[in-house]
Amino acid sequence: MKSTTKSDEPIISNDYVTCYADRLVIHLYYFPYGNKTIQYRDIQSCDLLRMSDLSIWKKKMWGMALSAIWWHSDIRRHNREYYILLDANQWPKIGLTMDDNQISDVYKLIIQQINTNQSEKRPFDHNEKLNANTNRKSNLFLFNIIVSYLSLLFLSMKSDEPIISNEYITCYSDRLVIHLYYFPYGKKTIKYKDIQLCELCRFNTLSKFKYKKWGMGLSAIWWHSDIRRYYRTHYILLETKQWPKIGLTMDDNHIDEIYQLIKQKMNNNELTKTLLQKTKLNDSEQHEHTISKIIEKNKSEYRYSMDSYGQGYAEW
Repeated sequence: MKSTTKSDEPIISNDYVTCYADRLVIHLYYFPYGNKTIQYRDIQSCDLLRMSDLSIWKKKMWGMALSAIWWHSDIRRHNREYYILLDANQWPKIGLTMDDNQISDVYKLIIQQINTNQSEKRPFDHNEKLNANTNRKSNLFLFNIIVSYLSLLFLSMKSDEPIISNEYITCYSDRLVIHLYYFPYGKKTIKYKDIQLCELCRFNTLSKFKYKKWGMGLSAIWWHSDIRRYYRTHYILLETKQWPKIGLTMDDNHIDEIYQLIKQKMNNNELTKTLLQKTKLNDSEQHEHTISKIIEKNKSEYRYSMDSYGQGYAEW
């Protein structure tokens, strides 16, 4: 592995990737020797994951496996311990593998460059033109909002440890993963923030022609694979921004726990949105107050100048 300090030269380079200050170049991405260049600012997420979490059918020496991951060429991929999963706002996602003694350094550098290239503005703008009392009250209010927001943010941070897991679904702190969703073993990941509706329903409200062991029945509901669906008493109906709706089934002693967890995560996201809206509203009111003070000041100065002009004219 090579290391340099010049911005126009690679920071890290090996047989599989070359990392520059502003971009990442993946070798052997397109058959047979084509490279792919990704700007760090375009990367939405970067995760270092274990290969043992993937079945052998979901990774291949080159190209796309059953899951929506595109792999660059690596004939030793099945012997690797870790892989890097990149979401570059394109379909499919990108899987990177290399020697295990190199992948950690590459992952850390990508994360560092993402943070550098995707720096954001401060979430709150304190107006220094307000008087001290107004600033004190406003800052205290903003501080409370920030504390509440960060508390919710830390609670909803992505975790690799599942909260609930069974053969049909795995629930993490920020997302749920539906097993056996795409034929035959494909999974579907849904962010809690994207769920618009979650209901626990009884199967006796549906005829048997409206649900099937896998896929879509006569109604616009997509079912994951469950050969025992006809014997379930309840199902969870999820509505996201995508069509069709999603039907979840599992053992009856597990489904209520899953339903309660999903509803809890949805409520947490709604509370976060409410806090952000209050913060924006307060910031807007503060800005309007500042503008009104400036206008009043300009009016008073204008009246004073006109009075002075009139007095001087009379004396003349």
